[in-house]
Parts: sequence; C-alpha cells; structure tokens
Amino acid sequence: MLRHVMQAFVLAFALAPAIAATAPASARPVVEVAFVLDTTGSMGPLIEGAKRKIWSIALAIMDASPDAEIRMGLVAYRDIGDVYVTKRFNLTTDIQDLYGEL
Repeated sequence: MLRHVMQAFVLAFALAPAIAATAPASARPVVEVAFVLDTTGSMGPLIEGAKRKIWSIALAIMDASPDAEIRMGLVAYRDIGDVYVTKRFNLTTDIQDLYGEL
C-alpha cells in the first residue's frame, strides 16, 4: 500500500511540469492529486502510518510548487459489506480540511 502512495507522489511530480507547460505564462500552474487509501480491516495497524505518509507527500508537493494552485482529494475504500465501499473527498485547495477528513 505504501508503494502505491509513493507511486501517486511520483505521478504528481511527473505531471506537474506538463500541466504547468500547457498553462499560459501569466496563469498559475495547477496541480491536482488524489490519494487512494485502503481502509479495510486488514490495514488497521498500517493506516496511521499511511495517513502520515500521505500528509508528508502533500506537504512536499506544496513545498515544491509554492506558486501553483494545488487541489488534493482522497478516496478511501473498504470491502463490500462494510460501512462503505468507497468514500470520496473531492479535490479541494483547503488541504487542512482534507487532512481533517483523512
């Protein structure tokens, strides 16, 4: 699971220059990242670590792109029959609020 979070991080950095390159010179670059978190019961002992890693990745993206408009979202998923199968948090620029949801 941590490998998947890191892949999302790498993808975000790989896409950021391409997005910025297509924007007009006067426009702020836009970076959009969605994190996907496995919240099934078997992940219980690892979820806190994954949440910390997601937060550190989010901060690294913000530090690397201080002039960009950064929107982040989250999708949590569980098993069929659990309280929810997917729980989606739309892209937002309010990263602190997203962290609260995390």
